[in-house]
Amino acid sequence: MSSLVRELQRDALERKVQITDLLRKTLFVARKLKVVEFEKWSEKELNEYKDEREVPAYREIIGCVNAWNPVHGWQRVVFNDSEIEHLVSNRPCGQSIAEIESLLEHQAESMSFHMPFLPEMENKLRKLIGYDTHVTLLVPHKRTTEDPDFMCKVHQVSGDPGGPSLESDKS
Repeated sequence: MSSLVRELQRDALERKVQITDLLRKTLFVARKLKVVEFEKWSEKELNEYKDEREVPAYREIIGCVNAWNPVHGWQRVVFNDSEIEHLVSNRPCGQSIAEIESLLEHQAESMSFHMPFLPEMENKLRKLIGYDTHVTLLVPHKRTTEDPDFMCKVHQVSGDPGGPSLESDKS
């Protein structure tokens, strides 16, 4: 068992090891060592968090609300109330790590990815902006810029409103 733990530690430092593979080993070690809390955490990371209230703070996604304009593409939604903007721009991400890895891999060249709202919230946002269109949370792919609001300043992002998203297709 100690060799497996050492292997897990080595893999954690290796950039080429997928997080999903690392979590599978973590789950195996946690089960072998009967560390129940770590086992439950590993399972949730691998499979998804079923309850939004259980999603850890490190999985909070911060982005900018954007609406689809058929002429100009994605346009940032400007809110008059900063409290509402904060509420809709900060969201827990409970998807499985494999799903997140896949999304990021497929959008590796993109500067951002879309995290759509649940239909009820999207309808509320449509009413708020007064326009019947697709609304999404645009999330920076990489936080490599010195300007943390960089993606919020991007007014037009080419792309299809039905493109890849971070939400599960479980409808």
